[in-house]
Amino acid sequence: MRIKNLLVFLMFFVLIINVSAQDVDTLILVSNKNYPDMMVSAPVSEKFGIPIIITGGDSISEETMNVINGFSPKKIIIVGGPAVVSEDIENTLNKKYEVIRLWGVTRYGTAEAVAEYFWPEGSDEVMLVEDDMNFKDNDVLAQAKEEARDKLIPILLTPSMEMPANTLSEMNNLGVKRVSFIALKRGIRGRIKERLRSMNISIDEINETDREKIKRIIRRRISRRLNKTHTLIVIAAANFTHTVNAPNLPQARAFIVTGMDQIDDVVSAIEERNISRVMVTGKPDLAEKIADELKERTDVEIILIAKRGTKQRIISNNLSMKFRKEFREMFRRKFAERAKRLSKPIKILSNRANITLRRALNIVDYDSPKNARDALRRAENYCKNRNYSACIKKAINAVLTVRLFRYKKIVDNWTAVKEEIKDEVESLKEKVSELTELNKEFGDQMSKNMTVKERLKMIYEFKYRRKEKVKEILKEAKSIDDIIKSHTIVKKKEQKGKQKKGENKNISNISNISTTTSTSLTIPSVNESKKYRGMHGGKFM
Repeated sequence: MRIKNLLVFLMFFVLIINVSAQDVDTLILVSNKNYPDMMVSAPVSEKFGIPIIITGGDSISEETMNVINGFSPKKIIIVGGPAVVSEDIENTLNKKYEVIRLWGVTRYGTAEAVAEYFWPEGSDEVMLVEDDMNFKDNDVLAQAKEEARDKLIPILLTPSMEMPANTLSEMNNLGVKRVSFIALKRGIRGRIKERLRSMNISIDEINETDREKIKRIIRRRISRRLNKTHTLIVIAAANFTHTVNAPNLPQARAFIVTGMDQIDDVVSAIEERNISRVMVTGKPDLAEKIADELKERTDVEIILIAKRGTKQRIISNNLSMKFRKEFREMFRRKFAERAKRLSKPIKILSNRANITLRRALNIVDYDSPKNARDALRRAENYCKNRNYSACIKKAINAVLTVRLFRYKKIVDNWTAVKEEIKDEVESLKEKVSELTELNKEFGDQMSKNMTVKERLKMIYEFKYRRKEKVKEILKEAKSIDDIIKSHTIVKKKEQKGKQKKGENKNISNISNISTTTSTSLTIPSVNESKKYRGMHGGKFM
């Protein structure tokens, strides 16, 4: 124990000494083609003091490159898949910087990858936002990410009808105890609630059908944490591009405003929390009206940063560069805070590192790209040297690199895709069948005469075996889900392009496979075994 404490102290001492020498060495790059990537990145920026740079188009502009070079980072983390941040951009950046891409086939997968990578120590709480790939949902998510920034917690996304198995799995990996859930339709579904509660996760739910009421509730929560050191950014949001292209600055919080009738909340926050500076951005004409109204009703400094004829992402990127000194100070402060917390999660980090490394070892093979194999070797070395946080990040990097490699390899080979799905479905059916038999076996055993000690032992063994089998099923389901979603997305884009050219082809073959796969399998519930247990049904589950 003394040796372990000494090791932690020495690591802490070295980190503290190096704090003063730290500069911003990492940037996050996101695209303005969609909104989720920026939103899930915002809490990361606040947690680590990392600037977020926004790009647009399939190539990186000179203005954006100048901002990146101005920060002189060692590493650039791309958040989003190749459909939103192109491989051309990645290759351009790779010539000068270390580039890591965090992505998933869907926005739900990207959010999971970000949470896993940047919260290696886990997180007691996550922000879970209902998002059905509807651009109308962006303003609620944009407001929710401000609260996640306040709490320094990851954002996970879920469709309204059913939470993805991978999202539940990531919550389990993070050690989540509380979920702040924001529902946009009819509230969190009973099945989702049941699953969260079975994982001993408490739920704090904002359940409103009126998105303006949801935003108002979140704004009030944020207001309670504001103080005079904060800059308040008011985003005049007519559509998702205004929220995506808005700046993420140190010591700043944003209010999303879609109309002049919401100005009262802004004025109340300014007056109640002694805010001294307000920036207004977004849609230029609405931003101008908001700025004029605030100047009339308050005595604070109002800065209009929305300009007609100038792209908002360029303004935001230049602002990030202008706030470089503040980012540097924030980065150093956050670095020191992480150093002070180092001893607390060492056991958690060790366990997560081993789990993540094993997953990478199962995925990376001799046919994997060299950079994936190199990342895996570095992850192994980090684990041996007990640098568990770096081990986790490198192992995740290896896994995501292989995923991208396989995605590109089969994307144009539909026959191979169908065969791969067929094999995965058969494997999944087999594992579901095994779980059903396991439930029946448990019911049969519990109906026998046993001592309390024998019964408790049987319960413990069953819970362990069932947990491992469910993990296998989730792994198989994830593999099928990734394959289907990736090819559906690609084919839909191809279809959209063909329709623009007057061609009329469909992608029913993918849709049929997706529907068949998702509806033909049901994971048997533990409750199924109760009918075999008689009066021995337990509360232990």
